[in-house]
Amino acid sequence: MRELVIEHFAMNNAYFFEQPDSTSADESARFEAALPGDWRRIIEAEWTHAIPVGVELAEQGWKIHVSAIPEHAQSALTAVAQILVAENTAFKYLSSPERLSARNSKTTPRGHAGKFITAYPSSDSLHRVLDLLDDALQRFSGPYILSDKRWRSAPVYLRYGAFRPLHMETTGGIQVPAIRNASAELVPDERNGFFSTPDWAPVPGFLKTWVNSSSEAESAMPFQVLSAVKFSSAGGTYRGKMLDGEANLIIKEARAHVAHDFLGRDAIQRLNNEVEALKALSGIAAVPEVIWHGMVWENSFAALEFKPGIPLRTWVVANFPAYSMSPAGALSYLRSIHRIGRDLQKALSSIHSRGWAHFDVHGDNVLISENLDVSLIDFECARPANAELVRQTIAASGFRAPGKRTPAQADWHGLRQTLAFMLVPLIQQSELVADYSHQTRMLAASIYPDETNVTSALNDVLADLEQLDDQASDVTAATTFRTDRWELKSLLTPFVTDESLLQATLNGYEDLRPKWTSSSRRFPIHVYGLAKESTGLAYGDAGVMAALVTAANALPKSTHASNPEHWDDLANHLIARGGTSASPGLFSGAVGDLWALAVLGRRADVTRIIESRAAEWLESPGPRIYDGLPGILLALLRLKEAGLVPSSHHAAICESVDAMADAYRRSPESFAPIGKVRSNNGNMPDRLDSGLLYGHLGIGWLFAEARRILADPRYLETVDLALGYELTAYQYDEASKTLQLSEGTRRLPYLATGSAGFGVVLSLLQKESVDPGILESAEYLLKATLPPISVFPGLLAGYAGLALGGAGIRQFLGLPAEDNRSVIRTLSAYAVRSGTGVVFAGDSGIRITADLASGGAGVAFAVAQLAAGRVDLLPPLELPSQPAR
Repeated sequence: MRELVIEHFAMNNAYFFEQPDSTSADESARFEAALPGDWRRIIEAEWTHAIPVGVELAEQGWKIHVSAIPEHAQSALTAVAQILVAENTAFKYLSSPERLSARNSKTTPRGHAGKFITAYPSSDSLHRVLDLLDDALQRFSGPYILSDKRWRSAPVYLRYGAFRPLHMETTGGIQVPAIRNASAELVPDERNGFFSTPDWAPVPGFLKTWVNSSSEAESAMPFQVLSAVKFSSAGGTYRGKMLDGEANLIIKEARAHVAHDFLGRDAIQRLNNEVEALKALSGIAAVPEVIWHGMVWENSFAALEFKPGIPLRTWVVANFPAYSMSPAGALSYLRSIHRIGRDLQKALSSIHSRGWAHFDVHGDNVLISENLDVSLIDFECARPANAELVRQTIAASGFRAPGKRTPAQADWHGLRQTLAFMLVPLIQQSELVADYSHQTRMLAASIYPDETNVTSALNDVLADLEQLDDQASDVTAATTFRTDRWELKSLLTPFVTDESLLQATLNGYEDLRPKWTSSSRRFPIHVYGLAKESTGLAYGDAGVMAALVTAANALPKSTHASNPEHWDDLANHLIARGGTSASPGLFSGAVGDLWALAVLGRRADVTRIIESRAAEWLESPGPRIYDGLPGILLALLRLKEAGLVPSSHHAAICESVDAMADAYRRSPESFAPIGKVRSNNGNMPDRLDSGLLYGHLGIGWLFAEARRILADPRYLETVDLALGYELTAYQYDEASKTLQLSEGTRRLPYLATGSAGFGVVLSLLQKESVDPGILESAEYLLKATLPPISVFPGLLAGYAGLALGGAGIRQFLGLPAEDNRSVIRTLSAYAVRSGTGVVFAGDSGIRITADLASGGAGVAFAVAQLAAGRVDLLPPLELPSQPAR
């Protein structure tokens, strides 16, 4: 499965995420291949397919790839097409120069980089086609395709793989490309960053020697690679030593013709630039020395001095006192970041005095040693410090200098952002609002303890930030991000009441609606939902509607609350769809849409749709609340309680609940993993298997509601089992006194996946009714929901959800509710002024999202629920004036 690069979805729109393969975004000319009149040409956004009449592709075989540099691409395609047409061989090619550029960019996965043309020869013609292509393409250049092996000397490569699209589902529920093994079973069709052939793959006689021959890349090297640090399409970074004795080095590899940046430079050109800069900066303590530089085979290598330490971003994650903001801890941290900032200022001043600028200063290009010494690394973007004003096209999100500046000014801007990030680890919204760090500085005063020494240390850091404002030529604290369409500004006065935040968020939706022009959905959402239908509560239009109606109903006066016809068009669309969707799921599909209709009061329509669809929905697969049968049953039970389910379906629903309880007790591991066995798979919903929406905790939610609604105490045993199995994956941290889900390299306290989700379930239970181990864990689960900030603001994986889940655990423990004013003040730090209201940047922070899962709808929903004393994750079917659940 190809990695999802969120930045790709931000390239076509300055404000919202869009699909990167949108044909409207590609304005480059199309590549052309001459085809006979009886051939089929199928043009897609990325690929153009050329298929001869009467030829049916085999499922799999030895496929040929051709690579090309941009200036050779059309000529190479013309030559290849002539051969493949003559051989009656199907092929495909990237549709445009823009697609070729993207395929050879820095962010393309190694297993996919470089491929321009793919041919699907028959086994009889394979040898002949390979030789013809090699002869025809001798004068052309192209990047080496790492997943394949080069046939001879031209840019012609091959590997064994699928000819026709086949997919399979992994044990984690992820759809991946597949091929059939010798037993005709589907197995993953791996696109690795190295050549490999399945043991069972048929190898033609003429390929046997070629398959087993040594790689061309095995040339003599003046250094020894000891271990890999990272790989990319550009090459690799390794730990190593020189053969003549120099030890403990960083070795950087750059591949030819790939990983082009926005300036058109490939990896070798960037490494050459880095070496030139480092040699000019020799002797500066914070800069690595160049030990050796040269070519080995087709690639360029540089052996650099090893600088001890961890990336500054990692250091902040490990040291920011998120759960232990004591005066002593805060003082130590503030003094440390003040020292780090000052040392980086000195290092950059030394670099600038040599006539160079780093031009890519951010938290991953700074190393912090155990004794807080700083080093700057990755000088591939370096350029003369006082060159003409330029735009910083290559930069980490949140650290990019807006507008045109000298390279030295861009360095000071990067340092300003780095120091602001250390002070309050929120920075990526700077992609939307240039002066966002001023907003987070205001938050700092409220999250650090009000103690004399702490305040003095905080003021030292703030003074350095003001100095960096001047050095970066940030002449005003109220700069704006402008286009001819919209103006976004920082929110420099935080909200003080839930009503003010709710009204501003509702107004923000009115601000963004004219700016969002998609025909497929009514609101901008996070990339995690873009590839799906606009259905369900998480990323569907219905989820936005249900959340905003909940928010509007929490206000004494609101256009939305007094005019429910505002949503009539969307409601009528959902009714016309009649509960049909690719997914029936609660948070992903039709049942979520149904819930939104119930929130809007369309009772007769809800009942009619249930009457026609319930039997089908009760046959749905899937073990998760998010998109499977547990979520459907949860919704149907709650709708039954509200009198919206026809009596003819009551028995079937109850039987399904009983059957699921039996299935779970027999085989809980078939619903979600048990124990600390998870690894970090990112935040894509398809990959998640823990917490309230994806794991055992969701099963606990279903049966806690079943126990309450059906008044059946037998379900309490299943609730206890589910909560206990969920906790097997959680890890206690002695320093923070928190209990969070463990995913190897990270801990998750969030509402959808971790600790905060317990609040939704425990709020339905009494302390005396749960297992003592769960009761004992509640205190540490609550602590996990109480950091002063979270990376993102959203409901499912951000601060709003932490606040909501924490409120539920407090209810369970009999503790007084937290003062909502602190929650409102913190959420204000994420808000962006949009005109008459505010909007929020969802998970990743670089684009505005409106969905319930990550965006403004989820923030508004959480605030409305907290104001009403509710901790339910489902938008209420009753008005807030009725008794809270």
